Amino acid sequence: MKLSINKRFEFSSSHRYNNPGWTDQKNADIFGPENANPLGHGHNYDFFLSCEGPVQSDGMIMELSDLKNIIKTRVLDAYDHHFLNRATAPYTSGVHPSPEALAVNLFSDCSNALSQKPLAVSSVHLVEQPQSKVSFFGGDTVETHVSITFPSLFLTFPWEKQLVSAGTAATLSITYAAAYDPYLEHYEKTQQINLRLKTWTPPQSDISDPSLLIQNWWDHLKNLCPLVRIKLSHLSGAFWEYEGKDHIRTGFGTTVCASHRLEKKECTEQENMDLFGKCNRLHGHTFFIEPAWITPLNSQADFLSQQKDIEAILDSVRFKSFSDDIPELNSALTTCETLIQYLYQKLVPTCPSLTRLRLLETANNRFTLRV
Repeated sequence: MKLSINKRFEFSSSHRYNNPGWTDQKNADIFGPENANPLGHGHNYDFFLSCEGPVQSDGMIMELSDLKNIIKTRVLDAYDHHFLNRATAPYTSGVHPSPEALAVNLFSDCSNALSQKPLAVSSVHLVEQPQSKVSFFGGDTVETHVSITFPSLFLTFPWEKQLVSAGTAATLSITYAAAYDPYLEHYEKTQQINLRLKTWTPPQSDISDPSLLIQNWWDHLKNLCPLVRIKLSHLSGAFWEYEGKDHIRTGFGTTVCASHRLEKKECTEQENMDLFGKCNRLHGHTFFIEPAWITPLNSQADFLSQQKDIEAILDSVRFKSFSDDIPELNSALTTCETLIQYLYQKLVPTCPSLTRLRLLETANNRFTLRV
């Protein structure tokens, strides 16, 4: 069982793609608008940092405010409001500040900044713009994510009242891996893959069950790029993930409105305030919960029944105080690390194949438990 924390950051930078060994015309031909202005162009980046480690005596892997301060001062100050080609290593020495390079180097920079802490960086996810997203987990490859939205995809979802296909909004997220290319020597090839994926039209098929359809699409897409996974998401929050194996990961997103406070019973009121700050006050969140479980291929598993059972268990904590109304947590520090482990133990008896549980406290603070 692995527990990770995920912190969202933002920074704004400008950059330019330009190979000094090429002619101006070749740079313009290969990089297009990414090369056009010698002064570069800018983006507002979303940067998600995931770290794994043991839960400490304060009930946390690491205090997220401490994590935020370390990463902002020791990493992002070198990126935020800078022209990366001129101000930030290694982009000053020829590495192109592409999303892939940013993800790889942020992974390294954050690992160095946190080297004295009892946790390890597990991944970096970077969003340059809605159609430019990458992830890096260490190693030699970077994952690129391409999304296709279907305003009216015809599927028979398990909760449809009638057993006929109905037009419904859905998104297909395609993830593929490629070797890290710091000098963009294979930029043209990457752009061609992205273009093929963005303009890909699903083949005509009479398959309307999502779990079967996603397998069918995998067989077509694997010829276009080195696939890692594809994910079909329904407007309702339900999703199906497939990685070309003998199973599909199925799940959905839902919310739990609840309150809590961080308090050590053995500490004084002032000591608790010094330890936990505003989190010592009774407060609450709309927690976003995303359970995901494994379903064998072609098993005809009942998604709706599993979803109903999970929602019934979550109903037992909705509109409650985790700190005061849940007997099992009365003596616990109700950190999100504690809450996600508690919820997992509650859900496993009714969903034995539960392999991933996500909890979002806010848009910036996320927690994931994997089995």
